[in-house]
Amino acid sequence: MFSFLIISDGVDISSNVYQAFSLIGSPRKETGGRFVVESIGGMRDGWIAFQPIEDGQHDYEMEELDEIKKTVKNPSFYLIEGRNGVINFANEFIKKFSYSGNILIDNDHGLIADLTQIKINAELKKDWLYLSS
Repeated sequence: MFSFLIISDGVDISSNVYQAFSLIGSPRKETGGRFVVESIGGMRDGWIAFQPIEDGQHDYEMEELDEIKKTVKNPSFYLIEGRNGVINFANEFIKKFSYSGNILIDNDHGLIADLTQIKINAELKKDWLYLSS
């Protein structure tokens, strides 16, 4: 399993994520703004899900939040979780996700980087999900 956070500049990115998910498979909408794409072989062969998180800032120390706010002035938080299988869902999502505003990715292993840097790592097939800063 993997999980990471997308931190955006206060604008709802759900439609951007949904569009990227649609390029990977057929998103299934669930409650609470969550949606999921699963592998053709079903969940056992891999999946990826998106979920908006209210009050995500409470998961950060003040110093971390201050650093985040240097790039993303009014942060909104979104959870991406899943399991890679036949498809590396994490990399495929990152490569297909686009957004014109400021976006940070927090891999929950010590790395918080902008989307462009994460895309470079995904293209190079680096395991950015477990990198630390």
